[in-house]
Amino acid sequence: MRLHWDFKQGEIIFTGKKEELKALVAGKIKEELLTMAEADAIQDQVISIKQQDEKCLVRYFVEKEDQQSNVSPTIEDAYFISHKERRISVASIKRLDLPFEIKSMGVSYYAPFVAVLLGMMYVTFSSSPDVIRYTSIIVEFVVCPFAAWWSMYLFYDYYEDQASEVLFSYPLSSFFHGIIRVTSFFIVFLVAFFIFLVTITIKHPDISLIDLSILYVPQTILYCYLGFTLMTLSRTSFFPC
Repeated sequence: MRLHWDFKQGEIIFTGKKEELKALVAGKIKEELLTMAEADAIQDQVISIKQQDEKCLVRYFVEKEDQQSNVSPTIEDAYFISHKERRISVASIKRLDLPFEIKSMGVSYYAPFVAVLLGMMYVTFSSSPDVIRYTSIIVEFVVCPFAAWWSMYLFYDYYEDQASEVLFSYPLSSFFHGIIRVTSFFIVFLVAFFIFLVTITIKHPDISLIDLSILYVPQTILYCYLGFTLMTLSRTSFFPC
């Protein structure tokens, strides 16, 4: 029975000698000097990246065995490939360290909550005859755009420090890993946003919560994933290897 060792979870899913494990990936490991753009094109195959002058030394795997490959496989290579071959499961999502992500953002993490809170305070205490019109402006042009705040900030440190290679160290593709992280934080934003919408309907019973949701929730989704997409597309333009 073929099993592997999961270093991160401590779950034994391989039994056998180290040589047997490395033999499973013999001829499938390569090392080349590439630009970050070239490495990005094969990001799902990348095992590690080390910057060397204007290029990067990229260690990656290939599906088809190359008998002429002179790169000696390691246990880490075997682990990486076996992990890539496994289907993405709930366990992969659990690996996200959300408390660490929140701590790394510092006080900036609370910016979307501040926007929502200010909107709720205006709705609750404003006596303006045009409160509904102004509330609509606040929701559409202030609160909704903050849906992109976390999705962009999550990757800011990576690109600011030219550390985009960190994304390649995850057992998922960098894009898919980014989607999971962004979606996790977007759900938090959506909860706060719904509380805001409920506050509006309580203060103004003639306004339907369903109508508000249909009108504004798609906008928050657009802002959130547009922010993530722009950060993903801009990484090689602003932070080349």
